[in-house]
Amino acid sequence: GTPMKTPHVSLRVSSSRTLSVVTAAASREGEARSTPHNPPRICIVGGGFGGLYTALRLDGLSWPAPTSSSTSQQRTTSSALSKANITLVDAGDRFVFKPLMYELLTGEAKRDEVAPLFADLLDGTDVNFARASVTGVTMEPDAGGIVHLDDETSIPFDYLVVALGNKPRTEMVPGARSSCLTFS
Repeated sequence: GTPMKTPHVSLRVSSSRTLSVVTAAASREGEARSTPHNPPRICIVGGGFGGLYTALRLDGLSWPAPTSSSTSQQRTTSSALSKANITLVDAGDRFVFKPLMYELLTGEAKRDEVAPLFADLLDGTDVNFARASVTGVTMEPDAGGIVHLDDETSIPFDYLVVALGNKPRTEMVPGARSSCLTFS
C-alpha cells in the first residue's frame, strides 16, 4: 500500500473523564505502525476493568526484540523476544470493584477485597503505575505521542489505550438524579 501520513494532533481531556478515541495511523495500509522504540512503550489511561486487564494481558506478551540489520527477517528464538514498557495511569491508588460495595457496607468484605491497591495488584509484573490525572495528549506524526499529567510529568508512548470507563447519566431518566445513588 501507499504510506499514510499522521497529522500532529493535540487533545485536551475534559474533567468529565470522557475521551472518545485516540488512534495512530498505520505506516502502510494493512501493516502495523512501526515504532521508534523497541520494545514498544504502551500507556494505558484508566485503571478500571478495561485498563487494568489490558495492562496485565499485555505484560504477559513478548515482543520482537530490535534487530541490528534492516532486513525484515524475524527472529523466532526466545532470546529475540522482550517485554513492552507498560504504564498504567489512574487518578486513584485503588482498583474499585463496585459490585462488592454492598458487601463492604454490610461488613461481609474487607476494604482490600473490594478496593485493592494498584501497587498490590501489579506486584510481580513489569507494569509501571502512575497515580495522576491526564491533562492532555499530544500525538506526534509517526512517533506515538505524549500523555501529560497533572503532576507536571509526561509519559511518552508508541501506543495509547484509552480506558476511562463510563459515568452514569441520570439525566436521561426522569427522577433518577434525585432518587438514585451511583457508585461513580
